[in-house]
Amino acid sequence: MMKTTFFSILTMVCILFTNVTGSTQTADEIINKYLQALGGQEKLKTIQTVVMEGSLSVQGFELPIKLSSVHNKGVRQDFSLNGMNGYSIITPTAGWNFNPFQGQTKPEPVTADDINEGINQLDIQSPFIDYAAKGHAIELLEKEDIEGTECHKIRFTYKNGKEEFCFFDPSTFYLVRQKSKSKANGQEIELVSDLSGYSPNEQGYVFPMTIGSAMGTITMKSVKVNTAIAESLFTVDK
Repeated sequence: MMKTTFFSILTMVCILFTNVTGSTQTADEIINKYLQALGGQEKLKTIQTVVMEGSLSVQGFELPIKLSSVHNKGVRQDFSLNGMNGYSIITPTAGWNFNPFQGQTKPEPVTADDINEGINQLDIQSPFIDYAAKGHAIELLEKEDIEGTECHKIRFTYKNGKEEFCFFDPSTFYLVRQKSKSKANGQEIELVSDLSGYSPNEQGYVFPMTIGSAMGTITMKSVKVNTAIAESLFTVDK
């Protein structure tokens, strides 16, 4: 469960689109408005590290979590329960899980599928910035009702073929829902994440502070950008 939760959390954190429906706005216009709502492309391009701290409410438990990310180099999630500490790590070439709650006594390498699932989230500036140059593709689909609001719907296809469907509020242009498919224990599952509580941190970078899914709700208490993170955080003792 924790492994699936980790990749759903990673999946909760990015996405966007192309093409035109019957609306007067193009996909690129919607992208630009979304990025502007987060602080603007130039500001987002200055992000090199992000440290997010909060809690995950899941199956009656409240787990403190910490997400540490270095742009295009690594993402690590640390979590605690009943005095035990676990973590998951993804880098461009490797990854590990350590989940003592399920009896693990040492970190275990993740599969190639796991790396393929998580690697897209290493672009913490936003995969929507210069998406075509990065090899991604976008498609604007028909609007869809999300909690009573007709939202812009975008299909975002990563360079590695993974697809995500993103839904944007027409007034704020924030990303409010994200759908994708993931593999867990050899089976394909659909992940649906609802993002809300967008708020600027002290440096003016805007992040969703609440992310809900069928597996639980993440509530972020703090988000720090461009603080020092040692790259050794993304390695494990052999």
